[in-house]
Amino acid sequence: MKYSLKILFPCLFFILFILSSSSVQAQSSKLSIGKYLITSEILNSGDMSVEEVIHYNFSGNFNGVKRQILFPGGCSIQNVKISEGSKIYKQVDSASNGDMGVFRLDTSVNNALTIWIYAPSTDMSRIITISYTIKNAAIKYNDTGEIYWRFLGNENKAPVDSLSISIKLPLGSTKSTVKFFTHGPLNISSKMVDNQTVSLYTNDLAAEKYVEARVLFPPNLIAAAQRNKPINELNDILKQESSVKNSVIENLRNFQQIESSIIIFAVFAVIVQLFVKFKLCGHAKSKFRGKYLESLPSDCSPAVMSVLCKSGKITSKDICATLIDLVRKKYFKLEIIPNSSYSISNVSNKHDFVITRICFGDSNSLNHEKFFMNWFMRCFGYDGAFTFNEIKQTVRDIDFALEFRENFREWVDIVKNDAAEYGYFENKSPIVGTVVSVMFIIISLLIACYITKINGSLITKLLCLIIIVLSASLIGGGKRRTQKGSTERAKWKAFKNYLMDFSTLRNVAIPSIITWESYLPFAISLGIAQKAIHQLKTFFPNKCFKGDANIADFTYINILADYDTNITFDQFNDITNTFDQILTIAFSPTSSSDLSSGGEGGDSGDSSDSGGGDGGGGSDGF
Repeated sequence: MKYSLKILFPCLFFILFILSSSSVQAQSSKLSIGKYLITSEILNSGDMSVEEVIHYNFSGNFNGVKRQILFPGGCSIQNVKISEGSKIYKQVDSASNGDMGVFRLDTSVNNALTIWIYAPSTDMSRIITISYTIKNAAIKYNDTGEIYWRFLGNENKAPVDSLSISIKLPLGSTKSTVKFFTHGPLNISSKMVDNQTVSLYTNDLAAEKYVEARVLFPPNLIAAAQRNKPINELNDILKQESSVKNSVIENLRNFQQIESSIIIFAVFAVIVQLFVKFKLCGHAKSKFRGKYLESLPSDCSPAVMSVLCKSGKITSKDICATLIDLVRKKYFKLEIIPNSSYSISNVSNKHDFVITRICFGDSNSLNHEKFFMNWFMRCFGYDGAFTFNEIKQTVRDIDFALEFRENFREWVDIVKNDAAEYGYFENKSPIVGTVVSVMFIIISLLIACYITKINGSLITKLLCLIIIVLSASLIGGGKRRTQKGSTERAKWKAFKNYLMDFSTLRNVAIPSIITWESYLPFAISLGIAQKAIHQLKTFFPNKCFKGDANIADFTYINILADYDTNITFDQFNDITNTFDQILTIAFSPTSSSDLSSGGEGGDSGDSSDSGGGDGGGGSDGF
């Protein structure tokens, strides 16, 4: 669990960091725009008529939307009309929240018109059409006419899925006499549709991002324009746009170099991390190379083996394995109570299991085994015995379940202390992994902050996340296994393979039943009890136990394979299943994660907020 938290916390931190870096967008995401269609036409007078069809998506409760339009001095907004399908909204001088189908105009801000559209909406979509005329939008110079307009400004609070803008010029324009430029996101596409129409398109436009167009055309097309400047401006405009284009190219080149550098850094960081993890902080190599091992690798207990083979993770299987192993060592005695009213795992044979204390261990007993015996007899033993049914009923009490969990945690600590005596792990964890990891995490967070600020690609953000996760895996990565630990672990893996594949192996001696008694507790901890029992049943049918000369040496197998009482090896599964149920009950008042202990171990413009076009503004909800 601790290892999982080491990975989880950096991931959550990184996600929260990315989200907080775009907090303005996150706050305005309750109102979004699907399609945004703007159709405009330049008139001979220099005015520009505009129609906007906006697909609003409301998530939450709104009284309506407001559309702000900015304009320069000398211009004005006239003839504002609002509609929704066939419904025409009525202009009013004042309105209140909750009103429907009306709009009012607010001119309290200089050079800005705010249109308040009252349309109460809750978790729905509306398609609203706004039409208006911008007086004196175009400028007439001696050598060119110009419309330089910001159709959507940084003030827009709603992200837009797709934005389409068309600009229709007066009759008489041709493709050869028109030049056009766009500024805003790098993904804007623009083209001359016909002799009179310039078209712009972009998608995935974030909130607070602008889009503007600059169109140059013969000045005689707006002969009646009021904004008339009797100077030659065409060459200066072309120089400005050339400079903008060069700046965009340079910025794009720098941006690509930055992203390439981040990718190189990520590759370098991964290589360094892997080197540190497997070379400087890696476990010692094992001397054992075999695939199978036919005997127990050592005389340790099942729980100690789990510390070595499962990176310190102790589960309910280890409790069951320890109990059965203590029965095998004749500290406990296992018996079946046939025809009990209690049924385990809904099997057809109703029975219960009773554990009787024989002794509390001896000089060969490990500390965690002594603690285990005292723990279970103190909590469940009445007159030196207890049944599985009694355990299951007792742990249903919440107070007792809490005590059971505390005893379990204490037992896990004692198991790890016993495991430390075997010399499987070095005494201290290497610090170099932690130092390198913290360094890369800090650098990655700084890079993530920077690429978020410059609207870097998702790939670079993911690379930073990979570095952070990989770095976190090295922080406090646990103690290194010694050569003895690695060798013993490899042997236990080979022993596990032997238990699973025994029936298919050739030229292998069949272990005696008494030997299998020592194998099965470890099979439980290794999570292969059912497969091991299947192997056992293949060579030792139930009837083999009838009249066995060594039956006095058996501690539990003969009981679980009693042929005459029609109880089979499947009862062994019942024991493991019962303890899984018991531990589930004991840990149910809190998180199920407590069930295991932690382990060791045209020419487009730039994407900046600059730009010189008139106009601006955007949409927001209220």
